[in-house]
Amino acid sequence: MSEIQIDPTIKVTFGFNRKLSLGNYNSADASAYASADIPVDADQQLYVEKLQQLAAAVKAVVFDELGIDTFIDDNGVLREANTPLATTERVEHAINRALPVAEASDSGVRIINYEKTSKQALPAWAVDAFGKNGVTEVWDNRDTATGNRPKFKESNESAKANGRAEPMAFWAPKN
Repeated sequence: MSEIQIDPTIKVTFGFNRKLSLGNYNSADASAYASADIPVDADQQLYVEKLQQLAAAVKAVVFDELGIDTFIDDNGVLREANTPLATTERVEHAINRALPVAEASDSGVRIINYEKTSKQALPAWAVDAFGKNGVTEVWDNRDTATGNRPKFKESNESAKANGRAEPMAFWAPKN
């Protein structure tokens, strides 16, 4: 009878998470994980090299998703070029690529976080306000807005297209 030879290995996993504040109660968050098998009898140098490879790969994915520029330092470590170098527009673009979105049926205003909302029809006051101000994209905060937080927030891309330095915020009219 022949023996089956199994090379025992240890699984190592590296995870990395980066969160960016976008201001006005918005943020972007990206994370990634990678694993590798290393022989049990490997020396410490192999463990270090394998973890460095995993770290570089995982961090590269996260930084790329958030639009953060990177460089490799003198020790071979992947780092952010500037903290944070990502502009709000680049991060918002990354979010828009990742989130399923839909347009409000009657207004033509794109709701960026549509899949994460209760998918209510846009109220008439909001459609009117968006139209008067040339707003084409909004974040729908109705499910989470409390206190002084606006019900809708214009996207940075829409504000920029309308020549505004800051996105507009929209609150329900007071009765």
